[in-house]
Amino acid sequence: MSHGTATGLFQAAGIPSIIYGPGRIAEAHRPDESIGRADFAECCTMLRRIIVQHN
Repeated sequence: MSHGTATGLFQAAGIPSIIYGPGRIAEAHRPDESIGRADFAECCTMLRRIIVQHN
């Protein structure tokens, strides 16, 4: 599977960046792409932790 992000551009500009999201990369970017509720909840929990740690 071929895919990419703009993260390299952010890092080149001195902006720390990560790539993170719910689901499995093997199932991503397909016509019927979806994620389960548990994966979505786990992602929300992780994003909350990141926000709290960096505020």
